Amino acid sequence: MKPDSGWHRLLSRLEAGQLVVDDHYKVMERWETPPVERMAELLHASLQRTRIVEVGFGMGISASIIAIK
Repeated sequence: MKPDSGWHRLLSRLEAGQLVVDDHYKVMERWETPPVERMAELLHASLQRTRIVEVGFGMGISASIIAIK
């Protein structure tokens, strides 16, 4: 999708462990949790004293993992 395509007005829903937008775009799925956890661990290990701003449009998986670290 183009940035100016009006994506922010599309309907979204959390359904069976995945975020679905406009009835067919799968933005994020629950199976992505383990790789995202690993990336958050690596990020945390390499940036011990750095503040992190996580901006996402999915299910909040990485945001919740980073917040706990």
